[in-house]
Amino acid sequence: MKFLLVDASRRAWGMEQHFMALARGLAQAGQEVLAIVQRDSPVHRGLQSTAVHVIPRQIRGGADPRLVAAILEVIARDRPDWMMANQSRMYWPLAVLGRMTGVHVALFRHLVCIKRPWTRTLLPRVVDRFFVPSDYARDELIRCGAPASYITRLYNPIDVHRFRPDPLMRLRVRAMLGLTRSEVLFGFAGRIEIAKGIGVLRAAACDAMDRRPGMRVLCLGAGPERDVTEQFARARGHGTKFLFAGCRDDIERYLAAVDVMVVPSIEIETFGRACAEAQACEVPVIVSAIGGLPETLLPESSGVLVASRDEAQLREAMIRLGDAESERHRMGQIGRQYVCDHFSSETICRELLTQLGAHTCQGAECDRPIASARGHGQEGGLRRGKAIAGQK
Repeated sequence: MKFLLVDASRRAWGMEQHFMALARGLAQAGQEVLAIVQRDSPVHRGLQSTAVHVIPRQIRGGADPRLVAAILEVIARDRPDWMMANQSRMYWPLAVLGRMTGVHVALFRHLVCIKRPWTRTLLPRVVDRFFVPSDYARDELIRCGAPASYITRLYNPIDVHRFRPDPLMRLRVRAMLGLTRSEVLFGFAGRIEIAKGIGVLRAAACDAMDRRPGMRVLCLGAGPERDVTEQFARARGHGTKFLFAGCRDDIERYLAAVDVMVVPSIEIETFGRACAEAQACEVPVIVSAIGGLPETLLPESSGVLVASRDEAQLREAMIRLGDAESERHRMGQIGRQYVCDHFSSETICRELLTQLGAHTCQGAECDRPIASARGHGQEGGLRRGKAIAGQK
């Protein structure tokens, strides 16, 4: 099959990480993948030197005439079977172009809130597939009026070959960070902002450090609360125990050095990429029980769930895992297997291809059945009458 993925972002947050992982995963699965992306963006750089054919453009937004012209040019020249996007400003332009050209359209929604009712209720019916990254996200959209039979859960793909345990890298990075063998390193990855729970983490961590001096925290990311966090830790007497590595393209190197990953979000997240990537590196996790985050771990097997905003629960979980090296090792191994089974790029792209009819509707007419709210065995038919093989 041939795919055209479209992204206009200039940043490298969760949606962009999903876009790159999906493009690489489909290409590694033997599909032909073209990607129109913002020139000189993190996505542009991240897809270079891969099997994805990258088409960089200067893009202002979904309705930018230059973007529309670029999409039509690719359709005329390469005749893709599917167009895909996960940014809301791309939704309606791709939906309209898909109807105009006969190319199938699959959209990915990472946020629960869709303010415009016509987008929430009509768009999933207009396009061929509308994916969300968790059962929580699907249930919430349906509760807000989205048509249940047109919303399909597909977890975000994780590159388990990139994110994997690496004992040698662990030693190197820990030495670079100045850590001793006995110190326990807790990781935080993402925007350093209140919504991500950094306020809860710094308070809980400092309380834990009062009782366990050998604890340290590594923050991977940037954001408005970095300076506040440094000042808070310094005031509590733990200023040297908080390390800040900034935004990293090589985050997997640092995850190898972490003993426990903390995902303390206080606002809704529909999927926990940081949680899944850490477990892929055999790092146990402590995760807020909010939104779709609980779906990304096995509670008490690969990590610990704590109540969102509860500093005391987070502190006790940090102390518990910080004191239990054997339990961390056991949880890490279980977590790696869980991610490989449920979130690996191979698993997710295989499920996506099934959803798009690569196996179940090849060369046959089929209707679109009702999407399943749970499990991995969801529908595989196309809503349009033609099979993909005949859509040329």
